[in-house]
Amino acid sequence: MHEAPRPEGRRKLSGNEEALLIATACSAPPEGQARWTLELLADAMVRLTGHDSLSRATVGRRLAENELKPWQEKM
Repeated sequence: MHEAPRPEGRRKLSGNEEALLIATACSAPPEGQARWTLELLADAMVRLTGHDSLSRATVGRRLAENELKPWQEKM
C-alpha cells in the first residue's frame, strides 16, 4: 500500500497581497491595541482585499516565510 501524491493547493495570497500583508504588519497596530496579532492581521487583510476569509494560519505562514514576527517584541 502506498499513498497517491497529493495535489498542492493554490496560495491564498498573491505576491501583491503578501506585500500588503507585510506592510500592514510593519505599520502601527490599530487604535487600542499594543501590537498586531495574527487574528488582527487576518481581519485587516479581509477588509483590504477581496477575500471572503483568511485564516490566522495562512497569515502566520506567510509572515514566517518572510521571517516577520509582529507579535513578538524585542527586549
